[in-house]
Amino acid sequence: MIRVRGVSKRFDGRRGSVEALHGIELDVGDGEFLAVLGRSGCGKSTLLRVLAGLLPPSSGEVRIAGEPVREPRRDVAILFQRPALLPWRSALDNVLLPIVVHGRPRPEHRAAARELLREVGLDAPFHTCLPHELSGGMQQRVALCRSLIQRPRVMLMDEPFSALDALTREELCEVLQRVHMEHGATVVLVTHSIEEAVLLADRVAVLSSRPGRVRTVLGIPVPRPRSLGLDTHVAELARSRAELHELLLADKKTEV
Repeated sequence: MIRVRGVSKRFDGRRGSVEALHGIELDVGDGEFLAVLGRSGCGKSTLLRVLAGLLPPSSGEVRIAGEPVREPRRDVAILFQRPALLPWRSALDNVLLPIVVHGRPRPEHRAAARELLREVGLDAPFHTCLPHELSGGMQQRVALCRSLIQRPRVMLMDEPFSALDALTREELCEVLQRVHMEHGATVVLVTHSIEEAVLLADRVAVLSSRPGRVRTVLGIPVPRPRSLGLDTHVAELARSRAELHELLLADKKTEV
C-alpha cells in the first residue's frame, strides 16, 4: 500500500541546512499496522508529513497504492497529537466535518458517525456535547472517528495519545486495536513509546537519531488483541520490548 524509496528531507534556515531524514526505505502492506519508533528529534513526524503529502521530500519518492504522493489525498487520513476539534461543533458534527467539507452529509453519514462514536465507547448522550464538555481522552476518540468517517485506505497517526495520562493511553490503545481489526485500514503510527509500538504494531521501524535513517524493522510475532497486563503472550511481548529498548539505547551511545 505504501512504498518509500530513498526519501530524504532537508530544511534550510538562517543558520544553514538541517537534514531531518536520509535515504528512508520502507514498504507497508495493505491493512498492515506499522509503528515508527525513535528518539525525540529523529524525524518521525517529518516522515509522516511527507507520507501525507503535506511536505515534499528533498529527494526520493513516496507512492500510495502505486500512485506518487505529491499532495494530500482524500483516501489518506491523518491524526495529530492534539484533537483539533472545532469548539462550536458537537462531537457528532466534528466527526462529520470531512463530509461537510467535501459535500453535504446525508442520513447514512450521520448514522455512520453515530456508529463510529459508539465503537470507540461514546454513547448517544455524548454525541451532542461540545469539545470543552469532553475529557482529553474523549476528544481524541472523536478525532479518531473523524479520521475514519470517510473510510480511508491509509491512516497516519502522529503520537495521538502523547498528551494523555497513562491509563487513558492504555484504554485508547485497546480501542485503536479493535478499530483497526474491524476497519482494516493501513496504519502508520509515529510514537516514542515502546509500549505503544509493541501493543499495536505488526512491525516496528526504528529510526536513528537525526538525520533519521531506518536502522531496523522488527516484527511483533504476537496475535491480536494484545494487552500489556495479563496476556498469554506476555513473555513474547517482553522480549520485543527489551529488543526495542536495546536498539534505542544503542542509538544513544552511538550519538554520544
